[in-house]
Amino acid sequence: MSSVRYDGKSIQFVASDLIGKRTGTAFYWIVFFLLILVVAAFSAIVGGMFVKTPEIASAYAWKIVAGLILGVLLYRVKMNFGVATIIGIAMLIAAIWLGTVTPIKLSYITWMWVFFFYIIIAAAIPVNVLLQPRDYLNSWLLYFGLALGFIAAIFVFRGFEIPAFTSFSPVLMGGKPTPFWPAIPLIIACGSLSGFHSLVASGTTSKQLEKESDGLFIGYGAMFTEGFLSTIVIVSIAGFGYTALQNAGVTAETLNAGNWGAMFTKASASVKLSKANLFVQSYADMVNATWLGFIPTKFVKVIAGMWVASFAMTTLDTTNRLARYCLAEMAAPLKESATIAGSLLLFRQQSEYGWLRQATGSSSGALSVRRTS
Repeated sequence: MSSVRYDGKSIQFVASDLIGKRTGTAFYWIVFFLLILVVAAFSAIVGGMFVKTPEIASAYAWKIVAGLILGVLLYRVKMNFGVATIIGIAMLIAAIWLGTVTPIKLSYITWMWVFFFYIIIAAAIPVNVLLQPRDYLNSWLLYFGLALGFIAAIFVFRGFEIPAFTSFSPVLMGGKPTPFWPAIPLIIACGSLSGFHSLVASGTTSKQLEKESDGLFIGYGAMFTEGFLSTIVIVSIAGFGYTALQNAGVTAETLNAGNWGAMFTKASASVKLSKANLFVQSYADMVNATWLGFIPTKFVKVIAGMWVASFAMTTLDTTNRLARYCLAEMAAPLKESATIAGSLLLFRQQSEYGWLRQATGSSSGALSVRRTS
C-alpha cells in the first residue's frame, strides 16, 4: 500500500524517501543481490524437479502456451471473460494430460540455460502477454490443488510418520548441527520472514490494482491462502514422507537409524529425491490413500509438481523483472543528469545559432555549424 501511494514505486524507493538517500542506496544494492540469490535458489529447485520428473516440465511448457493463448483471447480478441476462463481451464487440463504423454527429458545444465533465456524474455515483455494470463491459470491450479489436498488430509485417517520434535539443532546442512535460529528464517524464501513478498507487492502488484481498496483482499487474503497451502505441504510430508522415501527405495532401517534429521536428509540425497519431489510424491500418496484414489497417481503427481513449478517459475521471471525495476530506479539520477546535460547542450547550440545569425547576417553558416555539432 505504500507503493500504491508512491505511484507504484518499489519499497526501496519508499525507504529512500522516508528514511534517507544513503539508506535507500544501501537497500537497493542489498535487494539487487538478494534477487540474484533467489533466482539461483529457485532455478536449482525447479531444475532438479524437471530432471527427476520430466512430465512436470512438459506440463509447464504446455501451460505457458496456454497462457499466451489466453492472453490473446483476453487482450487482443476481447473475448468475454467468463468464456475465456472456461477455455483457459480446459487448456490447463489439456496441458496436464499432455505432460504425462510427452515428457521433456533434458539435463540439469540444459534446464539452467533454458531458465536463463526464459526469465530474460518473460521479464521484458508486457505483463498482459504472459504474466497476467499465466498467473490467472496458476490461481485455478492452486484452488483445485488446495481443495484436493484438504479433502485428502481430512479423510486419510492416519497419524504422522515423522516425529513431532527431534532437536532444535538437527544435522541438516553441511554435516553440522543446524540451529533453528537463524537457519529457518534464512532458508524460508518468501513471506514475512525474508520480505520477498514486499518486493513483489511493490514491484508488480501495486501497478495492477483496479482500486485501492482491493489491497486488503489481495494482501491479507493471499497471505492467508499461502498459510493454508503451507499447512497442506507440511501435513502431506509429515504424514507420508517416510512412505515416499520407501517407495523410492530407502529402507525403514535406514530411516530409523541414528539422528533422524541426518538420516532423512541422507536418504533423500541417496535416491536423488529432491525436497520438491518429496512433496510431490507425499502429496500423491496422501490423495491415493483416501477415496480420491480413483484419480491416477501420475496425474496427481503432475498436479502437485505443477504447483511447485508454476509458483517457482513465476518467482524466477518476476524476480528478474524486479531486478530490472531495481536497476532502472538506481539509474534514475543518471537519466536525470543526462537530461539536464542534454538540455544545456541544446541551449548552448541554440545560443550559438542565434549569435552566428547576428554576426553573419544569414543562417547558412549557422546551419552548417549546428549540423556539425
